[in-house]
Amino acid sequence: MKTNKDYYFSYLFRLWKDNGSGDWRATLQNITSGAVHNFPSAAALFAFIAFRMLDQDSTDLGEEWLDMTTQSLKHLPYRDPSVELDD
Repeated sequence: MKTNKDYYFSYLFRLWKDNGSGDWRATLQNITSGAVHNFPSAAALFAFIAFRMLDQDSTDLGEEWLDMTTQSLKHLPYRDPSVELDD
């Protein structure tokens, strides 16, 4: 049985615009474990958060992460215009 603690996540959020490409980048650092997650776009960040909210374990997805992120964007109300989606 899941407890409230299982549904509480605390992150330090960093956001910046890449000078070279002009793309927005982000990192989330888990306050408890210290694990850092890097995101190449706002869309990838939002997808990560959506996975966490849907009770998915998005911390160890490895190389599948970007493919899953792109696929999950089709179901999010926000779409990053810099990410092309296959419909």
